[in-house]
Amino acid sequence: MVETVLVEEQVPIARELFLAFVIDRALGCETVIASASGGMEIEEVAARDPKAVLRESITPASGSGPSRRER
Repeated sequence: MVETVLVEEQVPIARELFLAFVIDRALGCETVIASASGGMEIEEVAARDPKAVLRESITPASGSGPSRRER
């Protein structure tokens, strides 16, 4: 049950970015997904312009590098 609600003044958004840390089960590792084309429709951005979305795989043993799909 909600006990408190905080209401703030709405301000204009100057710029939206997208950044996510996800577990890519297909690759078996963590992946960072980022885009300067922000917003919630990242799938649409990726479909329209795949180069606008950066995918970087991270493996504990070797660190970060190009995802296996890009190699």
